[in-house]
Amino acid sequence: MNYKSERKFKLWAYAASHSILVLRSLNNEENYEDGFNIDVEFWGVMYLDIPSIMNGLTISEINSEIPEKLLDIVAPPDAYVFKIESDKVYYIVAANWRAGSNNWIEENRINSPELNYDKILGSFR
Repeated sequence: MNYKSERKFKLWAYAASHSILVLRSLNNEENYEDGFNIDVEFWGVMYLDIPSIMNGLTISEINSEIPEKLLDIVAPPDAYVFKIESDKVYYIVAANWRAGSNNWIEENRINSPELNYDKILGSFR
């Protein structure tokens, strides 16, 4: 499944020890009409090539035309290449991802895995 949002996202948290990445779009900074944050989580992160701030993003899995620098990293079913389109094209190699809405302030699921999203907005599998 692809996911697209026009919102501004920040690289919110990354735990190398758990191979988890969180991108967050903060409602309280931008005052979006929907009134919630959006987190995009990637698990099993093996490669990361993104800026710290993205104005809008589209996430899609790619199976062909994989950049040569990523060919040695990709080994399904453990890792997939996700293309992140924003102002440029970026890549994340990971096992999975999902996007969810929340009203958390500083919390995230890396530090508090028991947290549940209000709504799942998109996911890979």
